[in-house]
Amino acid sequence: AVDSSNAEVATKNAAILQKGFADTEAFWKAKKAEPTLWAQNARKEVEAVQTAIAAGKWDEAKTHAATIAQACGQCHGVYRERFDDGSFRVKK
Repeated sequence: AVDSSNAEVATKNAAILQKGFADTEAFWKAKKAEPTLWAQNARKEVEAVQTAIAAGKWDEAKTHAATIAQACGQCHGVYRERFDDGSFRVKK
């Protein structure tokens, strides 16, 4: 939605991500500091995306969205395992 400058969908998706990162942060808080910090940082990037969307600064929103995608990949690469169907679970 950010790539196509679709404010309605991008705003909706950002709200979903905001909640998802808050939930992720809460999940990891008592377990490990590293993924907790990554979730906090990603949540802040979502806030920056939301601000950029509201201001119509789509290039800025795209930059922040790319940072969020990197944060997801970083955490999933270390703490999650992927199944053949594309779903993930926390590594044991």
